[in-house]
Amino acid sequence: MPNGAPWDWEIVSAETAMASKPPLGSSHVAVVARLTSHSATAGTTGDGRAVFIEDSTGRRFPPLYKLLHSERKRRGMPEPYEQILPHQPFDTVWVYELPESAKELRLLLPFDNVELPFHRPA
Repeated sequence: MPNGAPWDWEIVSAETAMASKPPLGSSHVAVVARLTSHSATAGTTGDGRAVFIEDSTGRRFPPLYKLLHSERKRRGMPEPYEQILPHQPFDTVWVYELPESAKELRLLLPFDNVELPFHRPA
């Protein structure tokens, strides 16, 4: 991560979502992250709507807002509009519905222009 970046981030895991059942031919993937804001003011945890997954063919998959609340609740994580304080890490999760045909996945973080390759959970 670049020096002076607005966020510290750590991808803790990519795992099967616990609070939903995907349609046939796809999977629900939960990406768990630990984030720390370096803003001078308090903010909210957010819903991750700008954190996409991209596959090898360039298809982009947005996080599913409808699955976010139940996944965060089940994992005991803060809701999207809960307050966060600068320099205090918090855990969050983003949930994606990925077709089985999606290969060579990358998580596209909107802060620091980061692309992180990861494997679909088994």
